[in-house]
Amino acid sequence: MRQYVGVVLVKSDASVLVQHRDDNPEILGSNTWCVVGGKREEGESLEKAAARELKEETGYIVDDENLNFLIQDEYVTEKGVSVQRIIFWNKYDEKQEIKCYEGQEIKFVFPEELEILNLYTGHKDFLKKASEKMRR
Repeated sequence: MRQYVGVVLVKSDASVLVQHRDDNPEILGSNTWCVVGGKREEGESLEKAAARELKEETGYIVDDENLNFLIQDEYVTEKGVSVQRIIFWNKYDEKQEIKCYEGQEIKFVFPEELEILNLYTGHKDFLKKASEKMRR
């Protein structure tokens, strides 16, 4: 089973960071919106993998020790691959610039906007749950 990690950055206004994946049909979730993340490398802790993926795809640097566990699930992808996803969340520091180093676009959206985006399987729930953490 493959392990994928992700990080949802949440602004103080409860908006969440989403990434619009490339439209390459060879990749999982082609042309959908999703949580920033990727595959955990061999020997890497889940937190270090999540922090690395966030930095690689957005330029945003977070201390892996400050990541907050959000949720874990398992599912079978549209290509028949069994995957375990571990998702973290963290409050956006409102200082570092978010860049788009992977995918078509990256932006913060409010929870109600998630209803109109074509989100990858399960990601709407992840994003809403992270947004709720900021509202508490």
